[in-house]
Amino acid sequence: MDQGPPSDPPRRPGGAAVSALLGLAGLAWGVGTPVLWYAAAIAAAPFFGDQPTPAEQQASARLLLWALACGLAVPLAGLVLALATGRRAAAALMAVALALSLAGGVASGTLSRETARGVRDHLDPPAPASGSARFGDGPVTGALPGTPAGSGPPSR
Repeated sequence: MDQGPPSDPPRRPGGAAVSALLGLAGLAWGVGTPVLWYAAAIAAAPFFGDQPTPAEQQASARLLLWALACGLAVPLAGLVLALATGRRAAAALMAVALALSLAGGVASGTLSRETARGVRDHLDPPAPASGSARFGDGPVTGALPGTPAGSGPPSR
C-alpha cells in the first residue's frame, strides 16, 4: 500500500522573487504611506502661531504627493502583480490596501478635486498670465486668478 514519494506542490510563476516583491510592496504601503502623510502634515503645521512659509508649504505638497503615490500606486502595482502570478491571497490583501487608501484619502480630504488640481499644478505649472487655458480651468478671461474681471493692466 505504498503510494510512493510525495509529490512537490506546483510552483507558481516568479517564485520567491515575486513573493519578496509583494512583501516589500505591503511593507512600503503599510509604513511608507502613513509616515509620508504625517510628514506632510507636520511640514505645514503652524507652530507657536507662525504660519508656514511658502517653502514649507511646497515641501508639504511634495510629501503629500509622495504619500498619495505610495498609498495608491504601490497597492495597485501589487494587485496587478499578484493577479498576474495567480496569488489570490496577496491580490486580496492588495485590494484591501487599495480600498483602505482610497477610503482614508477621501475621509481626510487628501483625495479631492482641489488636491487633483494641486497635483496637476505641481506637475505642470500654469503659464504666467498668457491667456492660454488648460483643460478644466474654466473660461479664459485674460485676468489674473483672484482678480475681478476688468481689473487687468490699463490699456494704452
